[in-house]
Amino acid sequence: LGTSKEPLNDVWRSPDGGSAWELVSEAASWPARAWAGATSLNLDASGSKTVLVLGGLAHGECLLDDVWRSDDQGATWDLVIDGTPWVARRGHAVVAVAEPSKSGGGGGEALLLLGGLSAAGPLAEVWCSHDRGTSWERLIEEAQWAA
Repeated sequence: LGTSKEPLNDVWRSPDGGSAWELVSEAASWPARAWAGATSLNLDASGSKTVLVLGGLAHGECLLDDVWRSDDQGATWDLVIDGTPWVARRGHAVVAVAEPSKSGGGGGEALLLLGGLSAAGPLAEVWCSHDRGTSWERLIEEAQWAA
C-alpha cells in the first residue's frame, strides 16, 4: 500500500541487497494489489532467475488467485494463470525451495504457497508448483501450524 492506502503495482529492485532501491516500473501489467505473495526463483544452475507475484487484495476488496511472472527482473510481466486451483487469498507466504536435478547436477527450484486469508477466513494449506507457477498441487490441506 502506498501513502494513499490504495493497492499499487509498482516494481522496485535493489542492486545491493536492500541498501539502495531503483524503480523498475511505476505500473506493471498486473492489477494493483496489496498483501500479495512474491518471490524470485532460480531456474537452473546457471543463475537464471524469474520473479513471481501471486494473489493478493485488489481494489474493492477483491481477492486474487493469479500468478504473474517476469523473466527480466521485473521490467515486463506475463500472466501465467488466472484462476488457480488454490482459492483467492491475501497475506500468504511464497517461498522457493531447491529441487534435486534429474541429471544429478544442480536443480532448479519449486514454489511453495503457504496459508493466507480467504473470503471464508484463515487458511493453513500448502500448495506446490514445479513449473514456475503454471500448475499447482495441494501438499497439505490443514497444516499443524493452523492451531
